[in-house]
Amino acid sequence: MIIGLTGAAGSGKDSVADILVAEHGFQRIAFADCLYEEVSAAFSVPVELLKCRETKESPTPRLALGRCTDKSFRKTAIRVCGVLGIEILWRWKWWSPRQILQWWGDYRRAQCESYLIDKVRDRILSTGEQVDWVITDVRFQNEADLVQELGGQLGLVLRPGGEPVANHVSEEFWQTCSSDIAIKNDGTVEDLVNTVNAMVPIWYDACFGTFIERDGLPESLPATSSIPKTGVVADDSWTLADTIQARKILLNLGYAMHPSMEPGADERVDRIAKMLADAKAEANLQTQSFDLVAHLHRQREFSLRTFGPGERAAGVLDHIRKELVEIEADPKDIIEWVDVILLALDGAWRSGHTPEEIAQAITDKQSRNEARQWPDWRTAEPGMAIEHVR
Repeated sequence: MIIGLTGAAGSGKDSVADILVAEHGFQRIAFADCLYEEVSAAFSVPVELLKCRETKESPTPRLALGRCTDKSFRKTAIRVCGVLGIEILWRWKWWSPRQILQWWGDYRRAQCESYLIDKVRDRILSTGEQVDWVITDVRFQNEADLVQELGGQLGLVLRPGGEPVANHVSEEFWQTCSSDIAIKNDGTVEDLVNTVNAMVPIWYDACFGTFIERDGLPESLPATSSIPKTGVVADDSWTLADTIQARKILLNLGYAMHPSMEPGADERVDRIAKMLADAKAEANLQTQSFDLVAHLHRQREFSLRTFGPGERAAGVLDHIRKELVEIEADPKDIIEWVDVILLALDGAWRSGHTPEEIAQAITDKQSRNEARQWPDWRTAEPGMAIEHVR
């Protein structure tokens, strides 16, 4: 399986790749791998200096153009600066690793548009099929096309609120691309680990449709109840942790392949299905459901007992406004959001609707929203509401 990652500089693409390598045995590769090696040789600096996240945006005297042994690149870079006539003034200007790497990529693509793509394709194909790859830096459409050509999936890593760290054409693709899945990186490292672990089975399903082992199946799955339950997968939501662990065990069986490609594959699929069912039974997993109608009856009884009968629309609206002020002060306070939900439901039944009517209206409204046409959220103005196309 091949996963290509795109997203803004600093969004967490490398962090996602680290998880795929450590947790699921992926091999890591980047279109920029050869750029790091070539820049390292041309400027006589270690690759580690170029990759260091803490200094990647910081100009350094070690990357002054006068130190570059590739005269063609040096002249090209100075021409890009628009100061060819005063080259001597720019020979010893300090540049950041990111800037030099971006220029080097432009330099190679100008020589051969598929220069970086050909190197990645050759490396992946030369290692055989039974390797899972994560490409950490899909920044152009032709790079995304290679992921698709090789039967892979494109993941868009999003980090809300991140400050832009680069102004280059390579930062434009992710903003308008059509990704197969979005990975929201807005929490702790542990949150990201749980998110990626939950998405890996989805990627496998999209690429292959099922899981098939390479070297045989274990006799039984280890007890999932023994796994740590911290952070977002805490004791009050332990079923999610066990589900992720059970899926992850299946992924670690080996290379995924469509059943039609293997003789006797149907039998192996049945065995895997049974193993997953056994794991679910062992962990005592149960589907968590919520009866909205029952909740509305309970809420109505409490509200009548506490606040009395009547429409009370003005009071409900005033209370909602106060809660919205609290949310603006702390948007991550889930209790304030829930207060608004409960107040809205209270207002709905006080306006004369039954719990059953309210529940049906919520379902109908969701269906209408899903049927509407919406603008691309990536082009919307930050902080403004996104409204459907009218």
